[in-house]
Amino acid sequence: MSVTRNDSLGDFKQFLKNHPLLVKEVRRGIYSWQEIYEEWYLLGEENEVWDRFRNGDVTRIDDEKKQESTDKAVLSSLFDALKSVDVQSMQKHVTNLSQALGTISGVISQFQTTSDTQEVDDKKKSKPKSSSFRRD
Repeated sequence: MSVTRNDSLGDFKQFLKNHPLLVKEVRRGIYSWQEIYEEWYLLGEENEVWDRFRNGDVTRIDDEKKQESTDKAVLSSLFDALKSVDVQSMQKHVTNLSQALGTISGVISQFQTTSDTQEVDDKKKSKPKSSSFRRD
């Protein structure tokens, strides 16, 4: 059993030599040695997960981590803002806004009906009367 374990560790060390960016990521604290070893052991050396470390694409990983931390910060600040909201006060404001919109809608509808009736009256006035000329 210890021979297999030593072989496994030797293979893992060789894997790390082929993927130096993984070592940098562990030293930065993004991953732990345990996480890397377990994924390597379960997925194998040729899995596509390791391609980004083989190609030297550390900036993409950093960008993903920064985006993730930014998203968490935004959500955290949003939840903090929601905690400080007074629900009763917000309900009063929504009710007042609803009443104001209802009033504005009523005024607009009055103007529309007034202008519609004026247009109908104007059409009646401007409509020429039919003449009483007939052909025999």
